[in-house]
Amino acid sequence: MAEFESQIKHRTKELKNLFSKGIRVVGQSWKKGWYKILRISLVDSFTSIPSVFRLSR
Repeated sequence: MAEFESQIKHRTKELKNLFSKGIRVVGQSWKKGWYKILRISLVDSFTSIPSVFRLSR
């Protein structure tokens, strides 16, 4: 289980780097996937994420 969590954390860091470079993916599946990653990752709050990437429920 710890290995899975470390994989998720690593993937989250990769996605954050891509987004900071301006890469965006459009679609509902992207939004669902990003929300799941946010919940699993070490992100403390939505305030650390640029407003472009904040998701509304």
